[in-house]
Amino acid sequence: MEQAKIWPKGKSFKAGDYLEFTYNYEFVNVITTAKKTEYDQCKLPVFGIYQSGRDFIRLHRGHNYFFSGMGGQCQLGFKMAIFAE
Repeated sequence: MEQAKIWPKGKSFKAGDYLEFTYNYEFVNVITTAKKTEYDQCKLPVFGIYQSGRDFIRLHRGHNYFFSGMGGQCQLGFKMAIFAE
C-alpha cells in the first residue's frame, strides 16, 4: 500500500491530465478530494466517490488527494497526493 504514496514522486502533472485507476471494486474504491483535512482524516466526502473498478479522473490545478474508503485502507496508508500545475 505504500506504493500509492511513492508512485507520483518524480512525476510531473498538469491540470487536465487524467489518472486511470484500475482495481477490484469489491475490495477497493477511489475517493477524491481537494481538501487536505479530508485526506489526512480519511473522511469520506459527499462527492468524489468512484467504484466502477476502472475510473479515469481528471486532475484540477493544485492539490489532488486520493484514497480508498473501504475497510480502513486509508488509515493503513492506501492514499496518494498529487500536485497538478
